[in-house]
Amino acid sequence: PGGAQDTQRCGKWLYFAPPCGILDECFVAAAGALQRGELGHAMKAPPPSGEGGGPAAPLIVYCPDFEDREACTRVARALADALRLTKGTLSFKPDVFTYAGEGCAYKSMYTMPLKAGPGARTLRVNQ
Repeated sequence: PGGAQDTQRCGKWLYFAPPCGILDECFVAAAGALQRGELGHAMKAPPPSGEGGGPAAPLIVYCPDFEDREACTRVARALADALRLTKGTLSFKPDVFTYAGEGCAYKSMYTMPLKAGPGARTLRVNQ
């Protein structure tokens, strides 16, 4: 294993935290889950935007293989649990979509609604 093929199969869950310091709290909670082995293999977030906030900033959690739907689902559910998310939607974007640039017709491959009720926390494949 290793090499370019692994990079081509990597993808990421995106959670857009509201502004005003919430991203820092989310990052700490997600880092704990990552250390416990509950999330993917890496994560990142942009540096703080300072007082007054700014637009929603993404917390990004990586998964090694976007074709492994079971693992992608597990990571999304663990992220939602770690952040105690009960509304909104997580979006998954394979790195190949990112490499394709703005011209790529696909913005996300999977989504996971976080609301309670039927269909909650179920992986949806975007066509």
